[in-house]
Amino acid sequence: MADQEKTPYRTSGREAVRALLERGDVTPEDLEEIVAEQRKMRNEVGNAVKATVETNDKRVSFAEAVKLLEGKLDLEAARTDAVKSHGRWGLVDALVKAGAIEDASKYGVLFDKATVNEADLKKVRESLERGEKVLPIFDSGEMTPDELFAVLFTEGGVPHYTDSYGFQNLAKLRKIDPKDIPDLANLAGKSYEVQLAAFKAAYKEADPMEPTGARVLFTSDKREVTRTSTSATQDMQAFAKGEMSFLDPNADFLRYRAQMDAGLRKIAGRRGNFDGMTDEAYRAFLDKAFADKTIDEYMPDREKITRYPNYAFENGGVPYLYFSSDSRKVSVHYFNPDNANDNLGSRISLG
Repeated sequence: MADQEKTPYRTSGREAVRALLERGDVTPEDLEEIVAEQRKMRNEVGNAVKATVETNDKRVSFAEAVKLLEGKLDLEAARTDAVKSHGRWGLVDALVKAGAIEDASKYGVLFDKATVNEADLKKVRESLERGEKVLPIFDSGEMTPDELFAVLFTEGGVPHYTDSYGFQNLAKLRKIDPKDIPDLANLAGKSYEVQLAAFKAAYKEADPMEPTGARVLFTSDKREVTRTSTSATQDMQAFAKGEMSFLDPNADFLRYRAQMDAGLRKIAGRRGNFDGMTDEAYRAFLDKAFADKTIDEYMPDREKITRYPNYAFENGGVPYLYFSSDSRKVSVHYFNPDNANDNLGSRISLG
């Protein structure tokens, strides 16, 4: 019972009762009204999410996903390319050393067990039919965000800030649930202090990050986010209504490295045999591309910042990722939930 009394809904209810008691004019009708309001606040978001899950959460196997995208996207070939790329980045070896897989040959088969949202697969196919580029993301789901960042960026040789709050607290990052954000439906119009406190309250209700298991997701294959000028609070309101979902940090870290490789492939050119490089040659090529600055124009999130609205740090801040063209470093840090401008956005996720 003690833990339940710490929830945001109970806290706001207590404050209302306390205010009435201080005025000395509390009545049974007042108490009934407060209880009804708290029940409404609890159920509004929960019902929306439940309805979305019941109607849009039919999931299909990886093999079925391959068939559903046949003729538009070769998902098997994409998996083969991803496995090779993850090997170049040191991810496969890291999982072997951690005991997550027996050897490198077992990595690709992890995705046989992945399931994909059928409704999202249809959206992927529709996007492809419109001529849009879609990037499949294969996440083994064996690492937490701090562990994956360490492999892909720190050990992977990608320059990044180490003195930011976001980097130093990445291990404390948590995924927050919209139903745990107090008064989410009306939150966007409130002060930044109230919005920050609301996300901080949701953080306290969230569990520490854990591995998710193998996943296959999809996002627009563009280096910059397209949903901008909205706050994290507004994006969470849309998420709670089932209108959209957003790429999480792990999937986005993998997206980032994939788009970096697309740039490196262009730098190498036809005679560079990029895909035939050994892991050692690839790392040397990456280091040189940073040293001579040829990679700069191909770096993702150089003009706009990617934010993860359904994740929060202990201070209530929402994490983000971007490449600073001035320092030429990748930055993981945070914004307050109310921040909104045309250079800040969330990346839509499918899958």
